[in-house]
Amino acid sequence: MAQATIGELKALKLENGVKVVAIESGKLRTSGIREGFIITRIDDQPIRQPEDIERAITNKRGGVLIEGIYPNGMKAYYGLGI
Repeated sequence: MAQATIGELKALKLENGVKVVAIESGKLRTSGIREGFIITRIDDQPIRQPEDIERAITNKRGGVLIEGIYPNGMKAYYGLGI
């Protein structure tokens, strides 16, 4: 994960986001999230930096809703079981 650049955020009219730069095996891959996806919110919490992702999912039970957008402008929502 990496903080999305100012240019990426501006191009997509976003205020915040963390870009998925590489996906290995795990829950993100099996959920369908692809590289380049910019995570903007997890369970309605804004994601501004990679550390926000860990904070949003730590001690969660059941699942989380990940919201974001791809570089082509396509918004997407993913539910992950934790």
